[in-house]
Amino acid sequence: MRADCWFGRGMTCNMRDGTVSTSGMFNNMYMKMTETTPIIKSSEVGWKIHLHDPKDIPVLDIQTHGFTVLPGWSKDVRLQIRDFRTLNTKQRPCDDSESYSMSKCTTRCFSDELLRKAGCLLPYVANVIPNAPTCETPSSYVAAEKAAKELFFSGQWNPNDCLCARSCDQTYFTPHGEAVLSNENASRIRIYYQEMTYDDISESFAYTEIPLLCDIGGALGLMLGASVLTFVEVLETFWSFVLKFRGKTKRKTKSAKSNHSFMPT
Repeated sequence: MRADCWFGRGMTCNMRDGTVSTSGMFNNMYMKMTETTPIIKSSEVGWKIHLHDPKDIPVLDIQTHGFTVLPGWSKDVRLQIRDFRTLNTKQRPCDDSESYSMSKCTTRCFSDELLRKAGCLLPYVANVIPNAPTCETPSSYVAAEKAAKELFFSGQWNPNDCLCARSCDQTYFTPHGEAVLSNENASRIRIYYQEMTYDDISESFAYTEIPLLCDIGGALGLMLGASVLTFVEVLETFWSFVLKFRGKTKRKTKSAKSNHSFMPT
């Protein structure tokens, strides 16, 4: 469990590796949460939940891809998983390293801009840039928090301007939630797989090297065969023309000699 901060206290639950004994499709993750901190703003009531890959950094994605659980409500979340494996090409490049994450790259880009604007980093992104100064005074913290809100919510920072390539192997978690009012000062969330399967989508070349070489070889063979046959036919035609011309010349010479031998003296 790791603590992050984004307008409140956050926690990341990492599941342990190992075999899980299942008992059907409703094998789930169950959490019961109770609000204990004082509420300052009504917009900050509840919890933000974001399901993500373990190698991702969710401090930015939770605002755009997360869902909210309000106090007094119980929520069931059906989860679908899709794994996309794409090709790394010049037209559509991607990063195929196992440790790379587009979320990490985007958070690093946001942290660089925040550090340039505020001069220090807030605690929730302090570990993104090694040896970067952290906002330790109240004034610097307030200034950095204001700069972060302006960058993220006011359009002063655009993630599309970051030079972050997509990951060649990316797993997407698609939640579908249903909420029920429970009338108690607590919230329950239950996350389970909709089906005991997941979609594995792989991109491959429709026209690979082997068919290309076969087609090139066939075309070259056809062209070379046609060229040799054409060359032989040209030689044959030329030789026939030479023989025909020589035959006419010999007949003319014989006729001239015979006429000369019968001339009167």
